[in-house]
Amino acid sequence: MSNKKNGLIQEKNSAGSVVKETEWVDGKKHGLERMYDASGAVVKEIRYEYGEKVVVDEFYQGKLSKHTPYLNGKKDGALIEYSRGKKVLEVNYSNGKKNGLSIRFNVKTGKPISEERYDFGERDKNYYKQYEESGHVRTDRDGNVSHE
Repeated sequence: MSNKKNGLIQEKNSAGSVVKETEWVDGKKHGLERMYDASGAVVKEIRYEYGEKVVVDEFYQGKLSKHTPYLNGKKDGALIEYSRGKKVLEVNYSNGKKNGLSIRFNVKTGKPISEERYDFGERDKNYYKQYEESGHVRTDRDGNVSHE
């Protein structure tokens, strides 16, 4: 007989409400782990594959507020933050470090506000873009005003 956890295991608070439930296979988290607030709404979901965290999704008032992919226990891929259901930030990661573009978006228009670039955690000081509401570049990497 195995002592390893298998199936859906729930944790409850003193009032008997489920605060967390986790899917297990052979003693390893596999599938979804969900955390709930006092009202029973999902506040976080973590997807595991045989013990390895793959994706963390956070929720605010029932809507996705942050999506973070993982590889080998470190952020890897596009971390995306949302406000009122619209994307407001996208930051690319590789092996736990910012790598590639980091873009802030206007919550009303969905267009970029600013853009920075990273090289394995180090901000590229020669790369920065700031955008007008129309979508045209307002400043270039040296902070000079663009007249596009």
